Amino acid sequence: MFDQHGFYSLSCHGRVVFLEMKGAWNHETTLAFKQDILQKSSPLHGEPWSLVTDMSDWELFTPECEATIVETVKQAVANGLTREAIVNSKGFIKLHLFDKYKDRTLYFDNDIAFVRRVFTETKDALQWLQAEGVNVPNEPK
Repeated sequence: MFDQHGFYSLSCHGRVVFLEMKGAWNHETTLAFKQDILQKSSPLHGEPWSLVTDMSDWELFTPECEATIVETVKQAVANGLTREAIVNSKGFIKLHLFDKYKDRTLYFDNDIAFVRRVFTETKDALQWLQAEGVNVPNEPK
């Protein structure tokens, strides 16, 4: 096993999980992230919850990470994740990874609707979540 490369931080405020991604991720970081987000969000399971993902300082991941990320999202949706607001203020090439998933409603195996939208500013992401009926806390930071 290799050392983790890249960084992430997770915080939970009400029924919203905030994720900040930084650097280039390898598979070890992705596996740790999967475990951490599923554990951090566990008190929210069974009821709808949302995710705000700031990937402005993220630099992509190694190819073997994609399957783990997709699996993590599917599991989170099964646990109640209904909305993800992605914030990316720079490096738009990385959004090509999400082209097939962004800005539309997705249905996974359990027929639960999951909606992902992309924004350049956190305030816009939080406004969208609020318009979607999410009780949005003040932006953590």
